[in-house]
Amino acid sequence: MQTREARNSKRDLFFVEDGGYDTHDDVDVRLVENFNEINAAMQAFVAELKVLGLWQSTVVVQFTEFARTLNPNSGSGTDHAWGGE
Repeated sequence: MQTREARNSKRDLFFVEDGGYDTHDDVDVRLVENFNEINAAMQAFVAELKVLGLWQSTVVVQFTEFARTLNPNSGSGTDHAWGGE
């Protein structure tokens, strides 16, 4: 992002992938840990974008293609959405 002017770039796209969400057990504990990690990373990212003067022109998109059941399994986790209830 800091090299956008030298590259004559009006728009950039960055992709970040984070794993560890296949929570077949202890979903509550694991999600808290994962979300705390993501929250810290996003806070640092936003702070840096503000320093660079880019925050107002940045779009952050989050998505998942990994479907999970809503009902917990026997290990207090979740199963793949097609795996049953």
